[in-house]
Amino acid sequence: MAASQTDRLEIFTWSSGADTFTRTQMNTSHDKLEALGAGFDQAGSTVPTAKAIAKYKGFFHYSTSNTDVGTLSYCNGAAWFEIGKLGSAVAIDGTLANGSSTLVARADHKHSISNNTITNAMMADNAIDTAELADNAVTTVKITDAHVTNDKLAASGLDISKMTTGALDVGRIGTGAILNAKLGSDIDAGKLQDGTLPIARIAAGTVSLDKIANSAGLSVIGRSANASGAIADITAGNDNEVLLRNGTSLAFAKIDTDNITANAVDVEQMQQVAGHAILGRVGSSPANLTQIVANTDNTVLGRTTGNLTFGKVTTAQLDGSITKDKISSVNASAVDGELAAGNFGNDTIALGTKTTGNYVGYLSPGTVGGTAGIGLSTTGAEGGTWTISHANTSSVSNTSNGNNDVVQDLVFDTYGHVTNVVSYDLDQRYYTETEIATQFGGTQTTSNRLVYGLSTQASRNNNTGRTIFVRGSEPDSGTFLEGDVWFKT
Repeated sequence: MAASQTDRLEIFTWSSGADTFTRTQMNTSHDKLEALGAGFDQAGSTVPTAKAIAKYKGFFHYSTSNTDVGTLSYCNGAAWFEIGKLGSAVAIDGTLANGSSTLVARADHKHSISNNTITNAMMADNAIDTAELADNAVTTVKITDAHVTNDKLAASGLDISKMTTGALDVGRIGTGAILNAKLGSDIDAGKLQDGTLPIARIAAGTVSLDKIANSAGLSVIGRSANASGAIADITAGNDNEVLLRNGTSLAFAKIDTDNITANAVDVEQMQQVAGHAILGRVGSSPANLTQIVANTDNTVLGRTTGNLTFGKVTTAQLDGSITKDKISSVNASAVDGELAAGNFGNDTIALGTKTTGNYVGYLSPGTVGGTAGIGLSTTGAEGGTWTISHANTSSVSNTSNGNNDVVQDLVFDTYGHVTNVVSYDLDQRYYTETEIATQFGGTQTTSNRLVYGLSTQASRNNNTGRTIFVRGSEPDSGTFLEGDVWFKT
């Protein structure tokens, strides 16, 4: 019988053990339970928070920690909401009571109050304040004479519109009651008493420049002397003067050396010079700096005939001799005398048209091709015959092996020459064909092929060494030696 699903939650059910049951059906049932099933929790006095809020979707929780009426809450996966929260009873008219109705109202519901429902007897003393009164609700006719006292007037609540026309009597103004902020900016001198205004009455930063006495042209105001006193004009009497301190006074004057800090003038602040030039004093007497220009390549700055100038290096400017390390090349015409043999390096003079005479020489072993044991000599004349000789480094004699003798070892010296030959007789290491034929009872043909037959010998014959038997039966055990081998045919 096939699987079926319930009507409400669509959970899969089966009526027979033979019904097909799949993983997909099981997962579908679980998903339905998760999506449609409601949970309930009553583990504490507050909604549960043991896991993420999204996992409480569809849960109900009833909170109470005593016998009082608790709160029923529902979670939509994002927050908990109270269901049917009861509000406190509000007495509007009559006796305060919770009531016996079974209907539930919203906690934020309101009732309207009919006119004249609340009487004076229902209002407690001081129960109504300004927040409970509508604007313009209390009129003059509702206030008895002399019932509005000073305590009922707010400090900022009485404005000019509430006062009758006329001047406020001085007696109504308390001492110190008029603050600076209450005084306008248009008070003229007639409102001030005669006398000097103290510094304390002038706020910092309030005296503007146009309120200060006029100054002389091309001047600043300050205190030029090195003592306290009244400020005065300090005038710039000439062009190109700056305000500076000279001695104990401030004055306008030209800048001199004393006014410049050492190393304060950067190179960028100096006048520009021509290309390939420096600033200096050419002559020997003190004077202004001038430009010294290098007009020619490969010239240096030096003193010549009492002046500084750029020029070529002269002999007079050299201190001592020039060493060979300082010379890269010398023209032949500049060399006097003959060069000593020690001044020629190896392989520096090539034979040819530049050379004459006979040259005798000998190359020692190891100088030809880097190989030792080779000598090179000549008859002595230029273009003569050269002879290459080879030293005898090997004294080994000829070796002619025959029959079963073969070369086993070759010994070489450091030059690759054979110095010894070692031979070996193979008859001392291997059986001959005749010996093998004898051992196996076979014969040797003229083509050196062995023809084997079964050995009829029960013992080792005349062989005193180890023997291999090929037989149909075991050899004579009385003549066995350790190491013998036999094969059964």
